[in-house]
Amino acid sequence: MYYADKIYFNLHEKYNSIRMQSGVCNLSMIPVRKEPSHRSEMVSQLLFGDLYLIPEVNNDWAEICMEYDGYKGFISTGQMVCISNDDYEMLMNYRLNTITDIVQVIYNKTKNITQGIFIGSSIPDVRDEIFTLAVDVYLFR
Repeated sequence: MYYADKIYFNLHEKYNSIRMQSGVCNLSMIPVRKEPSHRSEMVSQLLFGDLYLIPEVNNDWAEICMEYDGYKGFISTGQMVCISNDDYEMLMNYRLNTITDIVQVIYNKTKNITQGIFIGSSIPDVRDEIFTLAVDVYLFR
């Protein structure tokens, strides 16, 4: 079993009895803070396409547990995008494509904006240059 598979299994084993929210990063990058404050140290980051579990939400901050490595921290609720548990499981089972260019430009057709995403970002299976993440449809070339 690979390291990431072990983390996934352990996370879901630990939180299996708790019905918690799930989220996905739809921004280029979201800072993950040590404490629920903008002045707190940035201890990690979410990149576009990263999945996370949300054990708790308090006011303007959400405690998260990153799917990739199980790291815990806080993100601003203004940057949080919740997804259904079904969408979360679907994204977990997708063949993800990892961005290998330093910056890749994608177009959000839903919001009619262009967005840069960074190396290491993940996008779900692209069909005919189009993919969907949360409620947004993107064009990827």
